[in-house]
Amino acid sequence: MRKISLDNLAEDIDQLVYRGASAAQLLSGLADMLMGDISGRAVQLDDRVRESVRALMPTLRALLESRDPFEDTFGELYMRLASRGTQSGLGQYFTPMSLARGVAAMNLSGELREGIVTIHDPACGAGAMLLAAMELMLARGRFSDASLTGVDKDPVCALMCAAQMLWACHSVGVMPAHMAVLQGNSLTLRYHDMVLLATRPDLTFEEARALPFMPEQIAARWHRQAGHVASRIADALDLSAALEQHTRPEELAVGSDT
Repeated sequence: MRKISLDNLAEDIDQLVYRGASAAQLLSGLADMLMGDISGRAVQLDDRVRESVRALMPTLRALLESRDPFEDTFGELYMRLASRGTQSGLGQYFTPMSLARGVAAMNLSGELREGIVTIHDPACGAGAMLLAAMELMLARGRFSDASLTGVDKDPVCALMCAAQMLWACHSVGVMPAHMAVLQGNSLTLRYHDMVLLATRPDLTFEEARALPFMPEQIAARWHRQAGHVASRIADALDLSAALEQHTRPEELAVGSDT
């Protein structure tokens, strides 16, 4: 039986790229399908990679299940593909997980404030920094108090980050106060998509209003999808309801950014 490993999965993706597939499309498809599998929602994949992603998915799931849920599996896979010459739009270098854990320890090892602890990564990549923060908050018994937000310009990175954050929550069976991943530019404050949005259902209205929720630019999109994203993730984690039970989504769209 073939060993399940990052190198073997990267090799499988390589072979598909040599046949004409895009590495970026394959990674996006895997991330999107993983979120769909966890949440039970249907995923609309690009016709050019649908069957390839389905064929790769069992290997990815087996790999994730064999590793710590807070490891940056997608980031490592991305880097392996880039280093093997499978560029196809892959040209970034991510923070190693060991360094991300060190940064999280420096920032979160002291006395933490009471209530919600806000953690924001304005250039999140595949999510290493946020995963390290989640891991540390879990170890400190404050996971349910974490408000985690990631932003990245690259839509592939935003999808990978969202998938890994959701996978970590699914694996440990605990939901943070709030987590969101946006695709956009943190410097210009222009955002294009809300890739992930989930909020602990037991938050009070006032607690929810104080969250660093979402920029005004995508409020209309969230309003059109009211309840869809949050509820499907909440349901996937065995939570009884999502944020929309407390208030209408548009009322939170311009919530506090502190």
